[in-house]
Amino acid sequence: MNTIEKTYIPQGTKAMLPHGGLPEMVSLYMLKLIEKTGGKTGPLGKQFIAQPNLEKKYYKIKSEDPLIEDHNEVAPGVVYKYKGKLDKNGKVLHYGRVLWTVTRFCATYCRFCTRGREVGIPAYVKAHTKAAIAQKPYLDDAEIAKVLAFLKK
Repeated sequence: MNTIEKTYIPQGTKAMLPHGGLPEMVSLYMLKLIEKTGGKTGPLGKQFIAQPNLEKKYYKIKSEDPLIEDHNEVAPGVVYKYKGKLDKNGKVLHYGRVLWTVTRFCATYCRFCTRGREVGIPAYVKAHTKAAIAQKPYLDDAEIAKVLAFLKK
């Protein structure tokens, strides 16, 4: 019996969304997990194996920033959309959340990735998004310093 890691070759850039992001990259380790959980149609297969025709059908080219993350980027690669809240005595009512994207490349791309608009874009391609991490493969030292300064606040 052939296993998925022997028979399936990820589609790479052929599976990218119309704007050029989110290629299909699946690590060998993930392929083995996909095989153990039902193959391409199992729960992990559906999360990591691209279905380009279906994905393109639901992709809206006009929606360059569907989650309004560029507007909420407070430091390079840091989206701070859900602010925390303190009571009048300074006690935490609920913590805020940040998403810090330090690179636009992953070993395996989730097909539901909210960073799909900016991850996996080849270095020579300018992204449609204004997000700092989409403009180059990784954050440089100065950008990381800005992020750390924000996190210290």
